[in-house]
Order: sequence, then structure tokens, then C-alpha cells
Amino acid sequence: MLQIGRPFLYYEYLLIPFIFSFFKNYFFRFFAVLILFVSDLLITVSKIYYFDAFNFLQKLNSIFISSFKLRTWLLILMSFIFIVLLIHILVKKSVLSSINISKNDKKFGLYFFIIGFLTTFCIDSFFGSSSLNYKPNGKLNYNFSQPMATLLFQDAKIYFNKYLKVSQIKNFKNIREGQSISFKYLINDTSSKQALIIVESWGLDRDLINRNKQLKSLFDLDSFGYKIQFDSSLFFGGTTLAEVRELYNKSGEAYYSIIQNSSSDALSLPQSKNNTGYNTISLQSFSGYYSNGYHFRKIAGFNQIKDFSYFKDSGPLNFNNHYISVNDETVFDYGLKLISTQKKAFLYVLTINTHLPFRAQGNKSELQSQYNRITEQFAHLAKLLKQYPVNKLVIVGDHPPPFYTRKELDQYSSRFVPAVIITHN
Repeated sequence: MLQIGRPFLYYEYLLIPFIFSFFKNYFFRFFAVLILFVSDLLITVSKIYYFDAFNFLQKLNSIFISSFKLRTWLLILMSFIFIVLLIHILVKKSVLSSINISKNDKKFGLYFFIIGFLTTFCIDSFFGSSSLNYKPNGKLNYNFSQPMATLLFQDAKIYFNKYLKVSQIKNFKNIREGQSISFKYLINDTSSKQALIIVESWGLDRDLINRNKQLKSLFDLDSFGYKIQFDSSLFFGGTTLAEVRELYNKSGEAYYSIIQNSSSDALSLPQSKNNTGYNTISLQSFSGYYSNGYHFRKIAGFNQIKDFSYFKDSGPLNFNNHYISVNDETVFDYGLKLISTQKKAFLYVLTINTHLPFRAQGNKSELQSQYNRITEQFAHLAKLLKQYPVNKLVIVGDHPPPFYTRKELDQYSSRFVPAVIITHN
């Protein structure tokens, strides 16, 4: 939680005795505490997914179309019941329930908030955050406290912001001020069959042995006339920011500008390919509803766009996470077969099966299971490339997998994502 900026304490929790000192009604007290807790949970979970709270709320319904095991849903239900009971005990049975018996209780609530606020503020200042924002002083990197209202207000500004035109937004700055991986290797490439695959939650493994093991099937393609090159890229934010990074060479705000204005005045990678006679194809194994994905791809200039609604009867459904989808391999099959029949084609695939939270396989951890799933996808791609040669294929991660624990997070670079460039003449 600390890795994503979740503080030890939100200032608003100090208001509970103050609220109780002015309001006796059980239901008012109960829902006041419940609202605080739900707001806390909303902010925390949305940050895990790199969303602002309000955009995350729009996508919350995706949780309810998942196919997790019954025990997972039972755990969620039991957690909810536990929270309700905990709040009930806090309101009805704890020492707080006796507040508002005497006139002095109102003073107690006010004094508690003032003293609690000042004490917390002093601790916060000690940890380098006197402005109530997370600003580590370089010695103590602890996010001790923050105001929940400020975070929600900041998220609201993001959600309701009026974005600049795409052309006015800064270009993505990669390593040594370079372009995005796809622009670097594809924008000026004139070969007839090209493809870009953005792999969901594919991080740069710090362990070189693990990294090479995962990529072995792709490296082995050098025996079949392919040249294999490994590269890496800086990343910022979540999947939508990665898409605009690779398709527009723009910073993440450009994605929201395109969606908000329903247009783009900057040249995208697919538009560039359209201008030189390529058939541009966008495929994904999940619904184009998420993040207005279909809308974004249409404006980006793809001639053909296909998502879960097209592939749902083409292969088995995938339940690695809460996104209903087919196996990404089904989309790989369709895409590489399709461009093999084209004179000039540019294929773009966005995967989803490796999105977190990831259902663990057997007795393996979530970390190992997600790693294995990406390895499976690369093995399948290698097999396809032997049957359907592609002149230039770029595979790049969108962002590292946002695991929970420090041990899991340390498995991957916090600044870079990997890329593989596969060339066949």
C-alpha cells in the first residue's frame, strides 16, 4: 500500500468523535463512518489500477462480470459483513457510543479533532509532508497522513479537466530523449507486414535468468530466419497511457484529450500507415467498452477494429482475472493469419489475460502464475511466427504488474518496461 501512496491515516478519521458529539442518531453515525471507509477503499483501489477515483467508479461494474471461484466471492461477502459488524460495534458498543451524553462532549469532540490534527500534522511534517501532500524529505519515505478530501478533489480535477488538443501535448520522452518503442522501430519501417503487441502488466524482470527464460521461445526464432533484439522503455501510468505512448508518441494526458474531444489533430502510428497504403487492424480479446477503447481506436485511424464481441465464439473464455475475454492466443491466431493474406498490413493487439489481480495456478503464487502466463503467450507467438512470418513485430509491456507486497514489486524494475523487436526479411 505504501508503494502506491496510501497513508497510514486519513485526517478525516479524526472527525469521528466530533461527528458523534453532535449527532446521536445511530444510522447517521453508522453511515458517516461507512462513507469514510468506502471513500478510503475507493481511493486506495483506484490508485492500484492507476485510475483516478471517478474514472475507476465508471469501470467498477467489470468486477461483477468476473468468474472467480466461489470461495473468492464468499471471502468478499464475509469481508463486507465483517466491516458492517465492525462499524456497528464502533457505533453501538465502543467507548465512542457514549459520546453526546453531556454538554462537555461537544467540546471533547472539537478538542480531540484539533489536538489530533495538530499532532498528526507535526508527525506528517517530520516525515517531509508539511503541505499535507506526500513529499518525502529524502530520509524518511513514509506517507504518514493525507486528507482524503484533497485526494478526491485532485481526482475530480483530473476527471473534469478540459484537455489540450493532442498536438499541444508534450511528446513522450523515452530513454535519452528518444521516441516510444513503436515509433522508434515502426514509424519509418516500410516492410509489408508489421505488428505491435502491447502486453498487459509485462514488467522488466530484474533477474536476467528469469527474463531470458521467459523470452527463450522468442529468442529461439533466430534459427528460423528472424533477428531478435531486446530493448526497454520508460513508462508512465497505466494501460491507456501506454496505448497513447505507443500509438501517438504522446504523454498520457493525450488519451483523455482524444476521448474528451472525440478527435485528434496529431498523426498517429495507424494514420501514418494508412497514408502509405497499409490496412490497419486493431484487435483485443476483451470488450472495447473499457476506457472507451473502441472510441479511441476509431479516432486513432484503424480500418478494422475487433474485440470480445467478435471473438467470443472463436475460442475458450479466459478467467485469469475479472475481465471477461477469450484467450489472447485466439486473437494472435486471427491477427497473424489475417495479415499473412494482406499485401500491406499493420496489426495492433492489446492483451488482457495477464492483468492483475491474477488467479494463481495450482499451488503457485500470483507472481509466478502471471509470469508463467506471459511465458505461454510468447511460446504461442513463436509457434505462429514460424507459420505466418511477420517482417517487423514489436512487443512491449504497458507497465509493471502492480503487485501488493514489497517482495513482489522488487521483482520488476520500477522505471522501465521490456520490449522485444523481431525482424524477418
